[in-house]
Amino acid sequence: MKTLLLHNPKAGDEDVSRDELESALSAAGCEVVYQSIKDQDYHHALDRHTDLIAVAGGDGTMRKVFLHLAQRDTPPILMLANGTANNLARSLGVSQNWREMVGRLHALKPKPFYFGAIRYADHCEYFFESIGFGLFADYLRITETDEGSAEAALPDVEGFKRDRLALAGLASSASVQSVMIESTGFTMKVNSYWLEIMNIPWIGPKLPFYKDDGVIEKKPFQLITANQHHHSQMMTWLTQADITSPPEFERQALAWDTRLTLQARDIYTFHIDDDFRSHPHEGSLTLHVSRVEQPLQILR
Repeated sequence: MKTLLLHNPKAGDEDVSRDELESALSAAGCEVVYQSIKDQDYHHALDRHTDLIAVAGGDGTMRKVFLHLAQRDTPPILMLANGTANNLARSLGVSQNWREMVGRLHALKPKPFYFGAIRYADHCEYFFESIGFGLFADYLRITETDEGSAEAALPDVEGFKRDRLALAGLASSASVQSVMIESTGFTMKVNSYWLEIMNIPWIGPKLPFYKDDGVIEKKPFQLITANQHHHSQMMTWLTQADITSPPEFERQALAWDTRLTLQARDIYTFHIDDDFRSHPHEGSLTLHVSRVEQPLQILR
């Protein structure tokens, strides 16, 4: 079985070596072609004909590869999750022990993973976790434009707890933003300081944003909003030692084939998965959100 191995050698807290991955896949009967995603032109390897694409890394690595594979006819994907959050693997029911996944390779079956598209201005992008306004988008903007800001503010805190405490700091002074949401059959105005359109239950720094009710298949987007009534729960949730289930935010499951238009005034920052975007023009911001009909096939 000819296998393209795409590897992020710096993913997670402990590096997993090329030799380890190649040896395990070879022992499982794979003829491995290796490609580091740290190479600038790594995506050209995806043009090769292979029977399997193995992706070793965390959520960022998975997203990078998935973006290149979106709406292409591709072989099944084996997720070898060895990042720190592994939100995608967790939501898809994929083991976060990559050795276990390789050991069970021949028992795994390809299953669809549907995701979303977002259009704004002259851009069209895909998202796999979520898109949204408010706290998380603002946090990404701050940390990406000033990488040391969270560390400087919370020097004695490490890992995702620092991210959560920084989010709590933003929440303590966040202002409510208004977003008009339109779709076939309904129009609603949402006043919120954190709004997300979720494709999977987990977001960003390993946060369960709504109750996980089973492995993701062809499920609807979830519209999640937090307003003033959720503030105290939000602060407790973000500052507790061990994140388990989220507060009871406002949640609405949208029909699977729903197409949404989100219109916001005086909002210039939003996020797509773990990347923030800044609206280039003053005035209203309009986002068009839809399902991508052609899923990726994930082995699980």
